[in-house]
Amino acid sequence: MDGMMNLLRGFKNEQNRKFDALQDSISGIQVQQKEKLKALQQNTDEIRKQNDAIHVSMEYLLQENTELKKKVQKIESEQKESTAYIHTLENRIEVMERQGRCSSIEIRNVPVTKSESKEDLLNIVLSISTALKMKASVTDSGRFRKYTKDDDDDNILLL
Repeated sequence: MDGMMNLLRGFKNEQNRKFDALQDSISGIQVQQKEKLKALQQNTDEIRKQNDAIHVSMEYLLQENTELKKKVQKIESEQKESTAYIHTLENRIEVMERQGRCSSIEIRNVPVTKSESKEDLLNIVLSISTALKMKASVTDSGRFRKYTKDDDDDNILLL
């Protein structure tokens, strides 16, 4: 019986050593897991801070984008108004030019001289009116020579 008790005590001691070794191993693993968990928690906190900073930046950019859209819409609206106004002015100019052409006279084949002045053009108009036995009344602002891209048509005089 003593032999059996010694055998059981030896078995118990061996089991206690194994159990203690297992406890030490588990304790070491728990320490490692706690350190990893702490590191993960720190990383998670850093990621949250970065996400918060990104969120603030995105809100700022969204606000900036909204302001820029408003400015672009305003500029586009002003551009449409300006284009409409330009078309209105172009139409007015065209009407005025048509009305001006109705009351003007175009004299063709008037030879060009080297040093031609407005007085020379007035004398040409007066001599033509005299030859046609017409009374001519020409103001200073209404005489000029019409120049075109085609050099052959430079001999046109507008009144």
